[in-house]
Amino acid sequence: MDSITMETLLLRHLSTKMAQDIMRTLIRVTFGTEASQLSALYFLAFSNGTHGLLSQFSSSLNGARELRIKGGAQQIALELSVKIGKECIILNTPVTEIEQSENGVRVSTRFGKIYRSKYIIVALPPTEVHRILFNPSLSLKHRQLLQRYPVGHLTKFIITYPKAFWREKGFSGEVLSYGGGKVERGCDAGPISATYDATTHHGHPAIVGYMASKSGVQWNSKDTSCRKQSVLETLSYFWGDWVHDPIDYVEKNWGEEAYVGGCPTHGMSPGMMVWFHQIRTPFGRIYWAGTETATRWCGYMDGAVQAGERAALEVLYKFQPQTLTAADLDVIDLQVRRSSFIHPPPDPHIFRWTLCLPLFLIAMGWAAYTLRRHFWVIGVGRIA
Repeated sequence: MDSITMETLLLRHLSTKMAQDIMRTLIRVTFGTEASQLSALYFLAFSNGTHGLLSQFSSSLNGARELRIKGGAQQIALELSVKIGKECIILNTPVTEIEQSENGVRVSTRFGKIYRSKYIIVALPPTEVHRILFNPSLSLKHRQLLQRYPVGHLTKFIITYPKAFWREKGFSGEVLSYGGGKVERGCDAGPISATYDATTHHGHPAIVGYMASKSGVQWNSKDTSCRKQSVLETLSYFWGDWVHDPIDYVEKNWGEEAYVGGCPTHGMSPGMMVWFHQIRTPFGRIYWAGTETATRWCGYMDGAVQAGERAALEVLYKFQPQTLTAADLDVIDLQVRRSSFIHPPPDPHIFRWTLCLPLFLIAMGWAAYTLRRHFWVIGVGRIA
């Protein structure tokens, strides 16, 4: 499955164009990339980690859109900064080099400052890891993986209204489109890939939507007023002319954000899943976090939390392994046993070998003696 793209899989197993276009649109919105660029095996593994494809678009229990954060997602970072202590957080200091030795890690920054530590956790998007010089270099497998694990493109827009007109007319506010609507010169399709009802908990009506993948890149070449007009005109096909009178229209192109590089997540190219474990395998004193290294809800906030906890436990295992619970050890057990860079305490298998080897030799000796005696008796009988 890793040798084919999702486009090939869709053409093989979906008989109608409508079904194929629906899947292409879902892939665009989820990964910000085209089905023809995505490994089929990676897509299946990704979906398995989110309890199935439909969960990624569900607002029900355990769905990806089940919850929203009051005040915005930045509230998490702000609250954590208070607990950690703002004086312990260094901002606006880009890292340029990470050098490790037997004694520790040396981190160099763009402005010449040097920081030292025993271990380091890197929680950057994979495409941004290339900005850092590693000494010694990352393994060839890891570097090859990073080169073939690109981030998608997605421009997000939010439209606010005085009233939730769509609700009054019995609409959900959700639209899924494979390029329908107004098409401008230089664009192969309309601007919208998907929209959702984003009305706040205070009741302020809003629609959030996405211009994704190839279509989003093409529409990015147009000015904001052109995109706004085309988005509103496309939405009017679904809901009516009232969409042309919003309070505000705001866009965010995550590809222009420094140290992010794109949105919403990364998508693996075909042929690289055999090395995908490298994305989270510790490299000497360097450990990896970030949502792309998660084993469930990869690319989502849940995945970021899981990856952060796992990386913290891996480092804590090096400092004070006795403080970890059995549940903690279960989280990192797979990495402890697979990684050549982590050195766990002496394994009981050494004791098992020292006990089993003599027993094995005794058993082999007894078997040889029994067989020799058996055949010797037969031989005597023949002679007689």
